[in-house]
Amino acid sequence: MTSLKLISILIIMFSILVLGCIDQKPIGTPIPIVSPTPAKTVAPTIIPTIATPIPTPIRIPVTYKSFVDADFGFYKVVTTNASLPVQFDSKNRTLSINKEDIIVFVNRPTGETSDVLTIISAEGLWSNTTSRLLQAEKQFNHTFNETGTFTVSVKEFKKVVPLKIIVTS
Repeated sequence: MTSLKLISILIIMFSILVLGCIDQKPIGTPIPIVSPTPAKTVAPTIIPTIATPIPTPIRIPVTYKSFVDADFGFYKVVTTNASLPVQFDSKNRTLSINKEDIIVFVNRPTGETSDVLTIISAEGLWSNTTSRLLQAEKQFNHTFNETGTFTVSVKEFKKVVPLKIIVTS
């Protein structure tokens, strides 16, 4: 029985201790815990990049007129549809043109007689029958569709200096 009393006393004491802790109020003013206010995050504006193709300028082929004479050969070259100066070296009879340009060969005698002229290509670019200029102001043309260096001469007059045509792209 003494042990029963002892246990009863212990239970009562433990209950009093626990009851005293539950009703206690904090001493002093509590310090609030301040949490920082999150800043608003602004979402970046995404501007899509659209690749705009750069148009390739369309090149209009230039038409050249090469005046041919039995005595002076290929003595003059002019353009009919371009404002740029002609790249013609009259001393060396060299003409620089671009691919797809056209050369019109004109039988234009510097004297009073008009000789038959046949414009021939050393590379065989055309037939000799189509390039036969029978009289003054007759003309023949050719479009240069390939790059390279071409030699043109007058079949009937071997003394006439050939025309060298340099075609670039």
